[in-house]
Amino acid sequence: MFPLRRLFLNPIMALALVAPLGASAQTSEPAAPSSQATPAPSEPEPEAAPANQDDEWHVQVTPFAWLPKTRLNVSYGDRSLNREITPSQAISDLQFAVAGQIAAQKGPWGITGEGLYANLADDVQFRNVSGSLRSNMTLLQASGSYRFLDEDGFTLDGVAGLRFYDFGFNNSFTRDGIIFTQSFDARRSRSWVDPLIGLRSTIPFNKDFNLNLYGDVGGFGVGSDFSWRAQAVFGYNVSDAVSLNLGYSALGARYQQGSGANLFKIDFTNYGPVIGATFKL
Repeated sequence: MFPLRRLFLNPIMALALVAPLGASAQTSEPAAPSSQATPAPSEPEPEAAPANQDDEWHVQVTPFAWLPKTRLNVSYGDRSLNREITPSQAISDLQFAVAGQIAAQKGPWGITGEGLYANLADDVQFRNVSGSLRSNMTLLQASGSYRFLDEDGFTLDGVAGLRFYDFGFNNSFTRDGIIFTQSFDARRSRSWVDPLIGLRSTIPFNKDFNLNLYGDVGGFGVGSDFSWRAQAVFGYNVSDAVSLNLGYSALGARYQQGSGANLFKIDFTNYGPVIGATFKL
């Protein structure tokens, strides 16, 4: 959905300084030898090895809900569909949805996987035309990252990966005339994969609040002609193991394949609030 925040602990170096103790007596006569030998100076204790958190994988799991407004323009063959779906309409039309992210960080290296699936259905009735509009969308993203900067909780990562799209449409309409009934039924689906590059950053305000920023661009004609994603999410650490997230996310893409009767073209933009919780394992 949503960005990776790594636990960071500055190593503490323990140093032991031991000063040797000696006893001496100054008299005009030579000092009598002591029956107790003077202890040899103690050796300095070795420095404690710093704790190295970078040798461990830190895993986070984030289920989230995204309520975007959708602008959709789809063409298949000589037919086209233009829709604008508000969050309230999406909730009323929603049949099923699931979304989540899992991320792992070890030293400067990170890997992230996330996915979203939504199934919408809407019945329409206009004059003598009746029918249904059904659609489903699947988004899967896998990426690797490298941390260029990590200082006092502020992080900056470079991101590269792949994003998979799958759109399915099942639209059925019937027009009742005086003499005949005309039906139109269309089932189309399309899937593709975009390469992507981007940046991710965490900006801490204090030990409890932070802001997570993410942005990428992709497609480059390999899958989409162009795709993009941007996200800003505030995080609140409820405990060392759980944080709550609230922010805004946007995603868009332009894709076209084929021509004539085999044309499939889609141009969409999703943008809206996102809410979730992160569990640090």
